[in-house]
Amino acid sequence: MTPPKFSIVIPTYNRATLVPLAVESVLSQDFDGVEVVVSDNHSTDETKAVLDQYVDDDRVRVISPPEHGPLPVHWEWARSNAKGTYINLLSDDDALVPGSLARISAVADEYPNTTIVGRLGEYFGPDFPDDRANRLNLWNCGGGATLYPAHFFLKDLYKFKARFDTHPTGWFFPRLIAEITAARCGSFFKTNGAEYHAIPAALAVDPKLVHIDEHIGVVGRTPESIGTKIVFTNPGQDAIDEYVADTENRLRLSPVDVACFGNLISEGLWAAKQSFPMELQRYPKSIESYVTYVGREFEQRRKLGVRFGWHERQLELLIQAYKVDIHAPDKLTGRIASRLTKPFVPKTRQVVGSEVGFVDVLGAVRYLASLPTTPPSTRSSAARSSAARSSAALSSVLGQKRS
Repeated sequence: MTPPKFSIVIPTYNRATLVPLAVESVLSQDFDGVEVVVSDNHSTDETKAVLDQYVDDDRVRVISPPEHGPLPVHWEWARSNAKGTYINLLSDDDALVPGSLARISAVADEYPNTTIVGRLGEYFGPDFPDDRANRLNLWNCGGGATLYPAHFFLKDLYKFKARFDTHPTGWFFPRLIAEITAARCGSFFKTNGAEYHAIPAALAVDPKLVHIDEHIGVVGRTPESIGTKIVFTNPGQDAIDEYVADTENRLRLSPVDVACFGNLISEGLWAAKQSFPMELQRYPKSIESYVTYVGREFEQRRKLGVRFGWHERQLELLIQAYKVDIHAPDKLTGRIASRLTKPFVPKTRQVVGSEVGFVDVLGAVRYLASLPTTPPSTRSSAARSSAARSSAALSSVLGQKRS
């Protein structure tokens, strides 16, 4: 039997009201070569009953690991059950834009066995606990797909400043690359910041990627989301402790041992360096970048009333030891601002769902599908020339390898 082109893997746990929306966003795609693998991490709510509605749909497989496990263990187990040529980890509160799989398929045909990443909108659900509820943040996209050498992306990622969205919903990994990675280091999704290990690991195995400057999905922000709990709100110490209890505790690569997003990034990036020391040796383990990111994160969380106890003193000592000014402006931002001569074109904008007629994440992705892309002429000449140089240089290298 011919394997499907895409495996959309949806790990879920106690998301009975959300996971059907993620599944429906895949099943409504105008594309036949796809399987949906929903992995229920032994939910204690109505998730299993809700998923029973797909028992007769041969496009959907509902599975469960042998026992409830922490996020990276569950994600890796779910991935290992995928059969498609390309694998995508779709979070259970996210959704794919209608038509996105057909678009990604065309790009995959043009650049076979290459990691692909696209744009993601950000949707705050109707029950989000502040005035961002039912609002969609989106990009002004130029359209098109560009081939880049991995270094174009990794050099900034290892400075905690990613050029493209790093959320796993936006990434499509060739299954072969994931299997090579897992065979070499034991797991593709290896740390609590699972995508931050998978992305550099995949690009170490095959050092190129394609970026699609079009919306392919939406990241859903709900009260239950991990990002909501440790980035956007203060859900209370009990909710934070509940998240921490469901994480993997074996890897300890970060200087400040606390549940924060900076540690999700650092654990993944630095574990990938351990797995691929030669391939990723050009990207130093920058404690300064880590301290700057976590220091700013701590400040934002303090404003929401979150306290990190003695970990704050740990961070203060690191700031002093490495002489880091966490408020210093980014050098790249300053250079760009000093050279800006053309009228400013905003990169993002916000849409209020009630004003355009959507009330959930499915409505948000349908709205995105109705939007035209921004003509390339409105993008900065610097961005266009950088992409052109990167693509031409990589094409030249690939051409030399073929000859």
